[in-house]
Amino acid sequence: MENSETINLAAQLNLAQDLLIKFFNETATLIKEVEGQLKRLPEEFVMLQTTGYGVITIGSAGIEFPDLWLSPYFGVVFAPSKFVKKDKRGTKTKQQPPLKVVFMKIVLRDDNIKEPEMWLGVLNDIEFHASYAKFEKGLSHLFYSLIKYEKKWQDKRGPFVIESTESKWLKFKGKLIRLDLLSLTNSEDVSNKIIKAVSNLS
Repeated sequence: MENSETINLAAQLNLAQDLLIKFFNETATLIKEVEGQLKRLPEEFVMLQTTGYGVITIGSAGIEFPDLWLSPYFGVVFAPSKFVKKDKRGTKTKQQPPLKVVFMKIVLRDDNIKEPEMWLGVLNDIEFHASYAKFEKGLSHLFYSLIKYEKKWQDKRGPFVIESTESKWLKFKGKLIRLDLLSLTNSEDVSNKIIKAVSNLS
């Protein structure tokens, strides 16, 4: 028979998985609500999709980094609909300046935060290296590039000026704010804390 320690561990793992699934489902609902409200802005922002209806994560993680198997963050990016074409494989966005995008980086855990956060930003004149077959292929570089700012922020909420002008792979200028993810619970929160912020950051 299984010993009590094994049974308890199995129960805790099941509970943890159920909790994570519930959290991810609620976050997906939040993202869809943001998407719906951004579509109603004059720019008619639409979500960019690398493949299918997906989010951008840290990518693959090796066997030597098990702490990264559950990605510490994921994100989504929105661009004005007039620059975006959709097909069965996702979206294809023109790298046509001046291109303004809205992004949300959902940070689940980090040494510098006490609870999950949303980093909301608006970038202007964003441009990826021409070697990318399409704009969407470079989105993981965008979220990775924000890491260098994290230690500077500490407990500040923003807005922060962010830019990347030195990298050959990605160039942008914009602004970002930090929101407590768990405080975003309904469509009114989305309107007051996210959609209005997008207008202020532009």
